[in-house]
Amino acid sequence: MGEVVEQNHKEAVEWFTKSAQQNNAYAQHALGKCYQKGEGVQQNPKQAFDWFAKSSKQGNPLAHYELGLCYLNGNGVRQNNNAARHWFFKAATLGHEDAKNTLASWS
Repeated sequence: MGEVVEQNHKEAVEWFTKSAQQNNAYAQHALGKCYQKGEGVQQNPKQAFDWFAKSSKQGNPLAHYELGLCYLNGNGVRQNNNAARHWFFKAATLGHEDAKNTLASWS
Protein backbone atom coordinates (compact mmCIF):
# COMPACT_ATOMS: atom_id res chain seq x y z
CA MET A 1 0.00 0.00 0.00
CA GLY A 2 1.94 3.09 1.19
CA GLU A 3 5.56 3.54 2.08
CA VAL A 4 6.92 4.97 5.28
CA VAL A 5 8.85 8.17 4.71
CA GLU A 6 11.42 9.76 6.94
CA GLN A 7 10.21 12.66 9.04
CA ASN A 8 11.36 15.93 7.50
CA HIS A 9 10.51 19.00 9.59
CA LYS A 10 12.00 21.40 7.06
CA GLU A 11 9.75 20.12 4.29
CA ALA A 12 6.77 20.12 6.65
CA VAL A 13 7.42 23.80 7.37
CA GLU A 14 7.42 24.53 3.63
CA TRP A 15 3.99 22.88 3.22
CA PHE A 16 2.58 24.44 6.39
CA THR A 17 3.77 27.86 5.19
CA LYS A 18 2.10 27.48 1.79
CA SER A 19 -1.15 26.46 3.42
CA ALA A 20 -0.91 29.03 6.23
CA GLN A 21 -0.44 31.83 3.70
CA GLN A 22 -3.76 30.74 2.18
CA ASN A 23 -5.38 31.30 5.59
CA ASN A 24 -5.64 27.68 6.67
CA ALA A 25 -6.10 28.02 10.44
CA TYR A 26 -4.74 24.56 11.23
CA ALA A 27 -1.62 25.10 9.12
CA GLN A 28 -1.11 28.44 10.86
CA HIS A 29 -1.31 26.68 14.21
CA ALA A 30 1.06 23.93 13.05
CA LEU A 31 3.53 26.50 11.76
CA GLY A 32 3.36 28.28 15.11
CA LYS A 33 4.23 25.00 16.84
CA CYS A 34 7.22 24.58 14.52
CA TYR A 35 8.53 28.04 15.44
CA GLN A 36 7.77 27.39 19.10
CA LYS A 37 9.75 24.14 19.16
CA GLY A 38 12.38 25.01 16.56
CA GLU A 39 11.40 22.11 14.30
CA GLY A 40 12.36 22.74 10.68
CA VAL A 41 13.05 26.40 11.44
CA GLN A 42 15.08 28.35 13.95
CA GLN A 43 13.16 28.60 17.21
CA ASN A 44 11.40 31.96 17.35
CA PRO A 45 8.80 32.58 20.09
CA LYS A 46 7.61 35.85 18.48
CA GLN A 47 6.98 34.13 15.12
CA ALA A 48 5.17 31.33 16.97
CA PHE A 49 2.97 33.87 18.74
CA ASP A 50 2.19 35.66 15.46
CA TRP A 51 1.11 32.43 13.73
CA PHE A 52 -1.00 31.39 16.72
CA ALA A 53 -2.67 34.82 16.61
CA LYS A 54 -3.50 34.43 12.91
CA SER A 55 -4.98 31.01 13.53
CA SER A 56 -6.87 32.26 16.55
CA LYS A 57 -8.51 35.04 14.52
CA GLN A 58 -10.20 32.25 12.59
CA GLY A 59 -11.61 30.69 15.75
CA ASN A 60 -9.16 27.81 16.21
CA PRO A 61 -9.41 26.64 19.87
CA LEU A 62 -5.93 25.08 19.67
CA ALA A 63 -4.51 28.49 18.81
CA HIS A 64 -6.55 30.19 21.56
CA TYR A 65 -4.96 27.79 24.05
CA GLU A 66 -1.45 28.39 22.67
CA LEU A 67 -1.97 32.16 22.97
CA GLY A 68 -2.98 31.59 26.59
CA LEU A 69 0.26 29.71 27.19
CA CYS A 70 2.29 32.41 25.45
CA TYR A 71 0.79 35.09 27.67
CA LEU A 72 1.07 32.94 30.80
CA ASN A 73 4.76 32.22 30.24
CA GLY A 74 5.81 35.38 28.41
CA ASN A 75 6.82 33.50 25.25
CA GLY A 76 6.93 35.82 22.25
CA VAL A 77 4.87 38.39 24.12
CA ARG A 78 4.99 40.20 27.44
CA GLN A 79 3.72 38.01 30.30
CA ASN A 80 0.11 38.90 31.17
CA ASN A 81 -2.08 36.68 33.37
CA ASN A 82 -5.28 38.52 32.43
CA ALA A 83 -4.65 37.98 28.72
CA ALA A 84 -3.72 34.34 29.41
CA ARG A 85 -6.99 33.79 31.26
CA HIS A 86 -8.93 35.43 28.39
CA TRP A 87 -7.44 33.06 25.79
CA PHE A 88 -7.83 29.99 28.02
CA PHE A 89 -11.49 30.94 28.49
CA LYS A 90 -12.03 31.28 24.72
CA ALA A 91 -10.44 27.86 24.16
CA ALA A 92 -12.40 26.29 27.02
CA THR A 93 -15.73 27.56 25.69
CA LEU A 94 -14.94 25.74 22.46
CA GLY A 95 -14.30 22.50 24.35
CA HIS A 96 -10.51 22.53 24.75
CA GLU A 97 -9.92 20.22 27.74
CA ASP A 98 -6.44 21.49 28.69
CA ALA A 99 -7.80 25.04 28.74
CA LYS A 100 -10.65 23.92 31.01
CA ASN A 101 -8.17 22.23 33.34
CA THR A 102 -5.90 25.28 33.39
CA LEU A 103 -8.81 27.56 34.31
CA ALA A 104 -10.00 25.12 36.98
CA SER A 105 -6.53 25.14 38.57
CA TRP A 106 -6.72 28.96 38.88
CA SER A 107 -10.08 28.88 40.67
